[in-house]
Amino acid sequence: MGVELVKDTIEFEKLLGENVVNLIQKEEYIVPDSHPDVKNIISVDVKPVITTEEIVQDKVYVEGVIQYSILYIADESEERTEAFNLVYKSKFNGYVDMPGCEHDMKAVVNCFVEHMECRILNERKICLEGVLTVNALVKAIHAFDYVKGLSDTKNTQMLYYPLTVDKKIGAGDCNLIAKTQILVPIEKPQIANVVKNNVNFHKKSIKVMDGKVIIEGSANIKFLYKGKDTREFVAVEEEAMVSGEIPIDGATSDMLALSDVSIESIEYNVSDDDLGESRVIDVEVLFKGTVEIIGKDDIDIIDDAYCPDVRLNLMKKPYDLNIIFDHKYLENIVKDNIEIPGNMPKPINCLMTTGDISVVEKKIIDDKVLIEGLVKASVIYETNNENIYLASLDEELPFSCSIDIPGSRVGMDVIANLNLESIEGSIEANTIAIKSVVGADVTVKYNAHKEFIDDVSVIEGEVPKKKASVTIYTIQNGDTLWKVAKKYFTTVERLSEINDLEVNDSIKPGEKLIIEGRAII
Repeated sequence: MGVELVKDTIEFEKLLGENVVNLIQKEEYIVPDSHPDVKNIISVDVKPVITTEEIVQDKVYVEGVIQYSILYIADESEERTEAFNLVYKSKFNGYVDMPGCEHDMKAVVNCFVEHMECRILNERKICLEGVLTVNALVKAIHAFDYVKGLSDTKNTQMLYYPLTVDKKIGAGDCNLIAKTQILVPIEKPQIANVVKNNVNFHKKSIKVMDGKVIIEGSANIKFLYKGKDTREFVAVEEEAMVSGEIPIDGATSDMLALSDVSIESIEYNVSDDDLGESRVIDVEVLFKGTVEIIGKDDIDIIDDAYCPDVRLNLMKKPYDLNIIFDHKYLENIVKDNIEIPGNMPKPINCLMTTGDISVVEKKIIDDKVLIEGLVKASVIYETNNENIYLASLDEELPFSCSIDIPGSRVGMDVIANLNLESIEGSIEANTIAIKSVVGADVTVKYNAHKEFIDDVSVIEGEVPKKKASVTIYTIQNGDTLWKVAKKYFTTVERLSEINDLEVNDSIKPGEKLIIEGRAII
């Protein structure tokens, strides 16, 4: 007699690993003829963008582009100095070691500037040297078949237990475009040239609807420009709302959305207003929004099975299911003060404050996820020095935050993404006070070790024989109706009927059960 198996497939995503690599960058550039000689470097703004990510055997290959914006002081005349801006681009590439990764897996890659400095080699040549840190997280899709039922076996008894598993419903991406026009007020000088820009995506909102996901947010856009026919620098900023839609078949409002928004490019153009004055900045920022929709699938797993008519051999295999335990987003206010070094001129006005953010450590302690990170603040300010009238400070500000996730414990996996929602600087008692809002997006996952029936076969040989007499069985510790029924080749329903019990009734040690017509083989 054969056994007809009914099978199904469980598919789940599992974190394979996370690793970083430091890439050394060193570039030398010539100052173009259109610019005067370099006297003093004020600031270096570095924007790395990843353009390619590819998984090869045991490694993640990454390519990207870096844009350098250098603000420097030059001697324009014997009477005074002037500030100018230089923009350069270079490429970078590297490998992140990831043992076990293969080309069909999924990689999430981020890049940030660990350190970057600009040195003057001579008045017409500069050197940029520093370190980029590339972080790669690789996920693998696991799938296996299991026996969910047996058919064509009339009397087969099956014991089930419920199990909830994650089910990836779908994933997708979309372009989010922020368009705005910044108008310089009449009391400010006209625009000679833009020397620095910065964009933060914040106020992110994810709405999962039937068959689609809506991503909304706001782009905070900052520009610093040099005034026309003046040494004055002016900072302007604007907010622009953005939204995008990603179709996801099968998505419903009760599902979890894991999302990310990254800046792809910033394009701007300076033009004249209605009076013919250079006071208009048309800006277009391209963001890429990605989303992954996770649902919960409630399934019944066969824990045990037997047949009163034949002997069955159940073959089980163990699997570790990676299941999302919880997902939360929390905003934290980070405050700190940057001391002005003794060799630096004193600030009289903060022009523009920008920043970057990175995770240093993440761990679970006492139902909480603890995150330690760095806010890398960069401040350009006006000084009280006539010759060096602009200066900048770069400082790494450590912070820590905790997110309550009841039930989380050591050994679970933590995936944490940080976003710098906003940052601002102000002068406070001969220091620069930094206030930033950090958004922490945290997912906690755990491994559920379960055994699944992989195959069932019939053991050849003598089938259990009936006998006319009844058996009076005394219940032992650990007995259940299922165990007794299986032991005596009967069914839970028949035991319940004979002993005037409900199928789900519990039995206690010392109680008696009447068992008819079956003997132990």
